[in-house]
Amino acid sequence: MNGAIANFIKLGLEYWVKKKCESIDQIDIKINDLNIGFANSEISSLSLEAKRIVFNSIPMHKLSLKTGSLLFGIDLSKPARNIISIKNNFKIYGFLFFNQDDLNSIISSIKWSWISQWLVDNFFPGQKIIKILIRKDFLLIRTLSMFSNQRKLSENYINLSTIDGMLLFKGIGNSNKRYLPMDESIYISKVEIINKTISLKVKSIVKD
Repeated sequence: MNGAIANFIKLGLEYWVKKKCESIDQIDIKINDLNIGFANSEISSLSLEAKRIVFNSIPMHKLSLKTGSLLFGIDLSKPARNIISIKNNFKIYGFLFFNQDDLNSIISSIKWSWISQWLVDNFFPGQKIIKILIRKDFLLIRTLSMFSNQRKLSENYINLSTIDGMLLFKGIGNSNKRYLPMDESIYISKVEIINKTISLKVKSIVKD
């Protein structure tokens, strides 16, 4: 019986996660220490693995996250996608992974086009970003000059690092460096480039 209940709740949680995303291709949730209560129930933590996600108009190749304690209610009178309601703010921590296609989709989207403009203003004035490529341990950003009648293509190199939970962009071959403006609730403790994929180690608070 407990296994059946856990699977039912797992399905409800998967629906809850999917509702928060614009799209998600694969998702796997593992529940740790489930306690069923009369009014509210509790999970001490859960693990979430997902692939090809779009959340808040941000595409991600994959993610691997764990949560802190979750309090939730169950309403069996509602459709399956609405049976679970989260009752508390909870911690998440883990890894987000972005490939080249993800990065280029982000900077070309309407919602996040300010990132492209931020890069231009701080690193490539008078130019337009054409494409971002992920190399072994840096970003290669191709730009097009907007000043000359002869449009000149350039290749620019950026290192990524983290300091005090923020993502730092630093030009290679010059001293220019800038922190990416971001939500203060997101703390990035580590950034790595692995197999042409950017990995961010993050923690945050989810508020429902």
